[in-house]
Amino acid sequence: MKQYWDEHYEKFRIIEPSKFARFVQQFLEMYETVLDLGCGNGRDSQFFYNLDTVSEVRGCDSSSKALDLCDDHIDKFYLDVTKDTKLLINLLKRSSIIYCRFLLHALPPKNQISLLHTICESINMYTKVFIECRSETYEYIDYTYSEHERYLVNATLITNIFNSYGITNITDVQKNRAIFKNEDPPIIWSVGIKQ
Repeated sequence: MKQYWDEHYEKFRIIEPSKFARFVQQFLEMYETVLDLGCGNGRDSQFFYNLDTVSEVRGCDSSSKALDLCDDHIDKFYLDVTKDTKLLINLLKRSSIIYCRFLLHALPPKNQISLLHTICESINMYTKVFIECRSETYEYIDYTYSEHERYLVNATLITNIFNSYGITNITDVQKNRAIFKNEDPPIIWSVGIKQ
């Protein structure tokens, strides 16, 4: 899968922030430190960096090609969330905002659950967590896109794990959030805060 993402970022360079990043902006307070898990080419990391409310942005990805495209203002970390647990925990503890866009559905279900538990166990009180991923809701059950397998996510799974750690959250699923070419998949947006 790493090869897929390396090739993807060499030819696909969107620089506009995502709809989700613009949505998240309303929840940011002064002096936020953002950890962008699965930052890709850094388009959303750069958006957060340019906001007056954000003091520091760290971008993590398992594609070195993607990290090379990130702006120099972003602290970049090569990170495989399924293997580099020690680094992941360290970064989670140092962040007030955990931003996870389209990473969760790139992981097999076992790794989705493990990552969610690691996030919930590692973050400090009042840390906010924002997740966007493809949902198994509606007609999308399982499929492969080119050479890139997507594992769809159950919104109830996110809610239940968050609740088990005392993370207050709102999680919902809608279309018209991440339209790409002829695809308009159901997308989960989850907003949580550890209290």
